Amino acid sequence: LVYYASRDAEPLTFAVAPFHNMARDTALDYRSDGIGDEILNGMAKVKGVQIVGRSTAFRFKDRPGADAPDVGTIERALGARLLLTGTLRESDGRVIISAQLNDSVSHREIWSESFTRASSDLGSITDDIVRRVADALHAKFGARVALPNRTASAVGTTNAAALDLYLIGQAQMRQRGAGIARSIESFQRAIDLDPNFARAHAALANALALDPFFNGTPPSVSVAHAIAEAEKARVIDSTLADAYVALGMAHSYSGQWETSDADMRRAIQLEPDNSNARMTFARQLIVRDVADEAVDQLERARKLEPTSPIISAWLSYALFLEGRTDSALAEGRRALQLDPGPLPVT
Repeated sequence: LVYYASRDAEPLTFAVAPFHNMARDTALDYRSDGIGDEILNGMAKVKGVQIVGRSTAFRFKDRPGADAPDVGTIERALGARLLLTGTLRESDGRVIISAQLNDSVSHREIWSESFTRASSDLGSITDDIVRRVADALHAKFGARVALPNRTASAVGTTNAAALDLYLIGQAQMRQRGAGIARSIESFQRAIDLDPNFARAHAALANALALDPFFNGTPPSVSVAHAIAEAEKARVIDSTLADAYVALGMAHSYSGQWETSDADMRRAIQLEPDNSNARMTFARQLIVRDVADEAVDQLERARKLEPTSPIISAWLSYALFLEGRTDSALAEGRRALQLDPGPLPVT
């Protein structure tokens, strides 16, 4: 699933703000949050578009009792020229999704549309949004942006129940800690419903690879399973960067650094805008005191996620290891300004 575009121009920076859940039931937030993630997964395949703010966009999620940040604030914070915003409402087995694409340069709307379908059609709506956004960008920017593939699916499954469990698992994994363990169960249930759901296999592999970090699970328990799931994802869809990230983490546990490095480089080759792949690779380089390349990867990741305190914290450490003390202190202060609280390791 690759879309081709002109190589002559710089890519257009693109972000998705968390979709606003219009329902009273906040337990459905995982669906409004998840649709944004899946749109990004689809847009990451569109040549001419650079994804920014993939993980840090959640800092702008609506909070009860707080004013929602305006579009301009989000665009500036994420470094995005193009910002997709939207709402989701569900009622009587129907889902209504409205989406709008804005250009921060012209300060104009490029595209907007509403979709009303059965709640089980969430995946097809996501695919339609990706195609329509790519169409609109191609119409405005010409060969700078590729025309979308009409038959490819950004989601990767037509099983509505499997997609729902996958989105639940993604929400659980973002919670870290015990959420990682819960996500493993959700991803496995999704796979049980659709064994060819490559993204669920890749997500399960990543959750298993992260489990030793957050829950103390012995690597000997989870690593073989993580590698097996990542390999299944790779067989189904060889373009999934997350499958290679999981392989890289799993191989690092046993000190297979050459294999791990190759996995990480392949992930970055497939998705240069995948900040998590770059940060994860940098952490593994830091463990081996390869500070110069770690700094390079983290600086690239920070450009993609300018409001990420975790990336800044790791960059501060890598700069310190490289002997650039003043720069390390400055980056550490930046991380604290972004989030003064304790940060997870990943």
